[in-house]
Amino acid sequence: MALTREHERFPKDEPGDTDLEGLIMDGSNPRELESVLVMLEARSIAHRRLLLEIIRTLDSSQLQHLEEWLSVREVLRDGQEDPGAVPTAMAALPLCIAEEFREFGQSLAQISSQSDSR
Repeated sequence: MALTREHERFPKDEPGDTDLEGLIMDGSNPRELESVLVMLEARSIAHRRLLLEIIRTLDSSQLQHLEEWLSVREVLRDGQEDPGAVPTAMAALPLCIAEEFREFGQSLAQISSQSDSR
């Protein structure tokens, strides 16, 4: 089975393409938006599982390097002066990324402890 590049499977600007930005902005088609969100979540879960499986193959020095890399990125340093401010959807993106790095760091710590006990 040959792998194809994402842009080859789903060419841009084809009739019937989903304009994700437009869906999010106007919310005129909730079913289509829900379908897109479910697809994105499924892909995110698949990517996470794949990454964790790849991480399990790393040796201890590589795991340590990755832990250090993640520790720098798991706390957003946005310079925001009001800690109670509610971010907009787009401003929340960096916060979500930092949270994902934090969760990867926790998973990595579990993998490291399992590899240390072997």
